[in-house]
Amino acid sequence: SDKIGTGSDKARDWANDGSADDPSGTKRSDPPPRIEAPRPKYIGVANGYATYLPKPTYPAPALSMGIGGKVDVQITINESGDVISAKAASGNMLLRQTAESAARRAKFKPTKLNDVPVKVTGVIVYNFTRN
Repeated sequence: SDKIGTGSDKARDWANDGSADDPSGTKRSDPPPRIEAPRPKYIGVANGYATYLPKPTYPAPALSMGIGGKVDVQITINESGDVISAKAASGNMLLRQTAESAARRAKFKPTKLNDVPVKVTGVIVYNFTRN
């Protein structure tokens, strides 16, 4: 004959599957807590916060071809105010490398949160114009 299960069968199965609370009051199936580092605070356009903002060199090929314009470089600034990463997010390909190189040399006053220096992200905007 076929056996038809009841709600109590499900309850019994659940109680025996190892997911019930153990005597210590913690669930055996809970993973250890994950500790994530806080995300760096975004400060937006960082040009005005720089204590030293070197100008990029205008690449000769771009200059001779009349290429100019804006290059946005996404940066991460460490707790000491040093740029630890710089990646061009927009702008002509001939201008990006020199903009990234200049951004890496920029210096900033450390950003503090509750009087504690913190890592931040932002954007340095460079405008390449022919004089």
